[in-house]
Amino acid sequence: MSKQIKVWSYSSLKTYKQCPRKLKLNKIDKIKEPSSPQMDRGSDIHALAEAYVVEKQKRLPMELVRFHDEFAHLVTTNAHAEEEWGFTKDWEPCGWIATNVWVRAKLDSYYTEGTHLTLIDYKTGKVYAENKGQCSFYALLAFIMFPEIQTIHVELWYLDTGDKQEDDYERSEMDEMKLWWEHESRAMLADTIFAPRPSFKCKWCFYSCNKNGNCEF
Repeated sequence: MSKQIKVWSYSSLKTYKQCPRKLKLNKIDKIKEPSSPQMDRGSDIHALAEAYVVEKQKRLPMELVRFHDEFAHLVTTNAHAEEEWGFTKDWEPCGWIATNVWVRAKLDSYYTEGTHLTLIDYKTGKVYAENKGQCSFYALLAFIMFPEIQTIHVELWYLDTGDKQEDDYERSEMDEMKLWWEHESRAMLADTIFAPRPSFKCKWCFYSCNKNGNCEF
């Protein structure tokens, strides 16, 4: 019987758009990519940021200094860090490993001020325009999690470059946002073939046949 993606995330959808076969090999066939220096570095920097915010450390790690003032503000607002959110097909909050979980998101940091919420996602590496779509995804989930919140500001912090991508949302947009993300994820969730989408990126892909992987490209 053909298998399908049952639980998704923004990163799953991003991978699917790059190459459906890559998503299948990783999420359905459970062939995990080995870690790399870039992946390890990203994880380490995220851990530094979490520790600074949660433990209210006095000294900001050098890897975060381009956002010195912003991190100081997170500490003063008692920001939440590294929360794991799960939602059902009806967009109802549920546990991360609940039997009916349908979509997941891990939040780097957020804080509230009255009926306004600010949400931050940390990035390492270069700025990519397509990453801004993640702002809408996170905003939708935050509106669902916090019914009292009326406005949301989302920021993507590029810790290596000092750049930001950001956007603002109002609760009145929530229904439209749900329809958008249901549409965006529909092809991925209905797929049973996961045809490869070869591109120049294949030469770096762990699953490429050139790297003795499980893909024909």
